[in-house]
Amino acid sequence: MTDRMNPHERIESVGGEYSNGSQWKQSVVQTIRDIESGEWEFYVEEDGLMAGVVVAEHNGTNTQDNGGRRSADNPFTG
Repeated sequence: MTDRMNPHERIESVGGEYSNGSQWKQSVVQTIRDIESGEWEFYVEEDGLMAGVVVAEHNGTNTQDNGGRRSADNPFTG
């Protein structure tokens, strides 16, 4: 399980691979904007299982005590 309150354990960027094999990477802040705007959807895959990435809410809000940054939640981490 990830200690998401620990700043050293937070996800800082999101990346993947295009169909042509080249790689891409962007900040979590941009990824959250993309998810919230509905412009993009992101997925994680592990052992053949795929799940959509969502913006997590903590105590009824999607901001945590991390300088106002929101966090994208990975369903495969505890």
